[in-house]
Amino acid sequence: MAKRASPTLQIVAGLLVALTAGCGGGGSSDATYSATKFSACLTTRDMSPQKMDTSPSAERYIDALDRLAGEAARQNGAVQAFGNDALPDASTLYFLFFEDADRAKDGQQRLAKVAREEHANDRLVTRGNLLTVGPQQSAAQARIVGECLKKSSA
Repeated sequence: MAKRASPTLQIVAGLLVALTAGCGGGGSSDATYSATKFSACLTTRDMSPQKMDTSPSAERYIDALDRLAGEAARQNGAVQAFGNDALPDASTLYFLFFEDADRAKDGQQRLAKVAREEHANDRLVTRGNLLTVGPQQSAAQARIVGECLKKSSA
């Protein structure tokens, strides 16, 4: 005679399935950010964001970044900010806003391949539909980026 699972076990199993689905296991819970709102937030903090130059370059990695930026610009936007004199210890960062998280991850993978081949050492970080390209962020940059992303999430 087979034993039946206890009702408590069935409830716990059901909760685990529901929690897994709600935490990304059954769908995309990635945030979606707006390039326009992000850029406006940076402007209020005097960070002088600019649209990225998407013209071709002779350098293979820069050309790949520019082509990817052009793709992002058509979907949502591509912004560069934090010029080298914007904040102490800051370097220019490139923010590529795609239509969705899958496109951002695809862009990251394509650019990472070229970066490896060309020995480029930029960090490529995806967060929802955003791909951020550049060196390690300073603490001040990370704080401002975090605040502006909160304001730009849809």
